[in-house]
Amino acid sequence: MEAIVGIVGVIIGAGITWAQTLWMHKQEQNKNAKYLAIRVVNTLREYVYKCWLVSVDDGLNQGQRDSNDCLAPQAKDPGPIIYPEDIDWKSIDANLAYQLLSLPNKAESADRAILAAVEFCSGPPDYEEVFDERHIRYSLIGLGVLSLEKTLCKLFEIPQEQSLDDWDPANGFQEAIKQVENRQLKRAESQKKLMDELDNSKGKK
Repeated sequence: MEAIVGIVGVIIGAGITWAQTLWMHKQEQNKNAKYLAIRVVNTLREYVYKCWLVSVDDGLNQGQRDSNDCLAPQAKDPGPIIYPEDIDWKSIDANLAYQLLSLPNKAESADRAILAAVEFCSGPPDYEEVFDERHIRYSLIGLGVLSLEKTLCKLFEIPQEQSLDDWDPANGFQEAIKQVENRQLKRAESQKKLMDELDNSKGKK
């Protein structure tokens, strides 16, 4: 009987030690995850601002065109987001880590689309397709970044950044997308009207 009690005591003691080790490991993992989240959230907020600058870039320098009377980008394309190199991505949910680490690829895709617009757009003086591509691509990326920031803040109880009276990035991105879509629709209608007129002119001949 004493032997049985002794064995049970050893098992219970080992179980308590294992549970304590597991708890300490979990606490350390949670601490690392929250530290990662804080650093990533700050990185995302800086990137949102860069995207916003592109989304409102009208090509004017203090309301003026360039020396050739053309519109020219005033805000630099943000390019791929750069995270701190020393953070442990394994400390957070794999799906969330994937979404965050996919952002650089989305920015590279946006830059390729913008370069294509530069090559094939209607050209000076307004470069309409180039500005539209910049506005819509980085507005969509900005909205995605804001969504990820919100998720991280909720999961790790990080205070969300309050929108200023004169700057609400989510609404700004949505408005930029809406304006681009309206301009594209008007251009499509104008092109259709022109083609119809050409067809009618050929028919009369």
